[in-house]
Amino acid sequence: MKTYNIGVSGYGLMGKVHSQCYLLQLSNYPQDFLVNLASLNTKELTSDNHLFKTQTTSFDEFLGNNLDLVDICTPNATHYKQVQQALRKNLNVYCEKPLCSTIEESISLVEQVSNSSVLNQVALVYRFIPAFSIVRDVIALGQIGTPLHFSFTLRHASYLHRPKNNEWRTDKTQSGGGVIVDLGIHAFDIIRFMLGEFSTISVNSLTYSQDNETVNTTANNECDDYSSCYCTLMNHIFGTIELSKLCQSTQPEWVLEIFGSKGSIYADANASNEIRVTNSSNSTTTVRDLTLSTYSKNLKSWLSSFPVAREVAPHIASIRSVLSSIHLNQRFDGVPTFYEALASQLIIEAGLKSSKANGNPIHIQQIEEVLDDK
Repeated sequence: MKTYNIGVSGYGLMGKVHSQCYLLQLSNYPQDFLVNLASLNTKELTSDNHLFKTQTTSFDEFLGNNLDLVDICTPNATHYKQVQQALRKNLNVYCEKPLCSTIEESISLVEQVSNSSVLNQVALVYRFIPAFSIVRDVIALGQIGTPLHFSFTLRHASYLHRPKNNEWRTDKTQSGGGVIVDLGIHAFDIIRFMLGEFSTISVNSLTYSQDNETVNTTANNECDDYSSCYCTLMNHIFGTIELSKLCQSTQPEWVLEIFGSKGSIYADANASNEIRVTNSSNSTTTVRDLTLSTYSKNLKSWLSSFPVAREVAPHIASIRSVLSSIHLNQRFDGVPTFYEALASQLIIEAGLKSSKANGNPIHIQQIEEVLDDK
């Protein structure tokens, strides 16, 4: 039976989550292959880590451990250099979001993999939440007619309760931005996945200062804690996206509503395996089908039947898709590649410009335009 050697770079929160997801492959899925946590690259060696065969502070040494997949979980500003080094050794790469902290770096990586056979995927794990795949299928089947407008909210409370000093996520040089990067990349990607490409975006943001209990417009700060986005899509769908890390005890953490000419869709994080569809006669149906499209059928096979926290399940499914792709030597439609991650990062870039311009609408460059300019 084939064994795949996994290397994880970075052992913060996401490095630990990813590592556990690889271990769960052994107990949650049919044993068509094995997974070996071969090497860990960390800033500092730890004496209590027993998951990995080896650990090292040298990325070069890390890459030399006969790896089948390199999983990048380090701060955003380090992604480019580490992914580039892995690609030079022709290694498959799974990278935490966003792909890089700058557009230029992400463009470079997309170009490097464009003619390569290596697997490239980004951990845009909202694509592995069943509700969003079901929404995509229901829209494609015409069950709500022509989509007209949408509302999507994604809210956490984390920046209310932990000190932001010395945290890389709130340092723009390391993260690339605040909540519009950390949460926005998920929101923009999943709207693109379900409804289509963005045309313009208008953003108003704020940053909360714990030290003196003040709220400031983000134009004067490096990283936003809250952003309200008004968006238009290329197919003339309008919508709002609200992103926050200042919402105390807000449940559910995400809510999606899409309104069409013949009905509407409602989904939220408290029931992330289903959606509610209301037709023009005001009759509501709950939809749980994951066999309506090829992507949904694949997603059903990647989801774990083992009871795990709903926050972890999409990570397990995403990692399962990566491993299945390597094992079958097959690229699955719908999984978020470097190309897809860059497309969503271009929306973030426009959103940051809009915030600096006091919410003025900014045209979003399409990925084909950006790549053709190079």
